[in-house]
Amino acid sequence: MRVQEERLFSLPEEAPLIFGAAITDESAEWVGSWADGLLTVAKNPDELAKTVAAFRRGGGSGKPMRLQSAILFAGSTEIAQDEAFHHWGMACLDVSDIQDITMPEEFDRLVAKHKPKDICERLRISASCNRPRYP
Repeated sequence: MRVQEERLFSLPEEAPLIFGAAITDESAEWVGSWADGLLTVAKNPDELAKTVAAFRRGGGSGKPMRLQSAILFAGSTEIAQDEAFHHWGMACLDVSDIQDITMPEEFDRLVAKHKPKDICERLRISASCNRPRYP
């Protein structure tokens, strides 16, 4: 089937911003050169500051940034760890482990080398009503 004489009739008044995703400093610098904003993931504050600096250095100064941060709260630390590992086990992996993955099964194979307690080093997990401390 071929589409002929296509037309989008509901154009927005303003074009949407195009964000680029980056998890390494090198990719953040590149994203800064062309994207309207940066999407990245939570890291320890020193590493995150380097990613932000690279984005700005690449041309992203003054552009918006968005941060994905996974948070899990449960009735016990053990339940929180298990649930976080079940949903976000790939957070146990380093960027160098995942940057060349081509198939989803490879994530599963690499994550299987880890235990639920390993996720606590990467995500905010708590069984306390007090504000969790980032590792």
